[in-house]
Amino acid sequence: LTASVAGTAHATGVVISQVYGGGGNSGAPLHNDFIELFNAGNNAQSLSGWSVQYASSAGSTWNNLTLLPDVTLQPGEIF
Repeated sequence: LTASVAGTAHATGVVISQVYGGGGNSGAPLHNDFIELFNAGNNAQSLSGWSVQYASSAGSTWNNLTLLPDVTLQPGEIF
């Protein structure tokens, strides 16, 4: 998985700051996929009620719904 960003962006809330989607593949350095969330805003943000889901590159449906825990990210905090 690769991503590129052109120009400058200014985030004002919780953003996905890291993504690893190669977990479990043959020769992959990590066993699991993961994302990292970062609160780029100036206010605390609760993740209660939020979820993450994904689809494989060869899939046609979204799978593996994961509900996030009742965590509150303070400004500048990662999860």
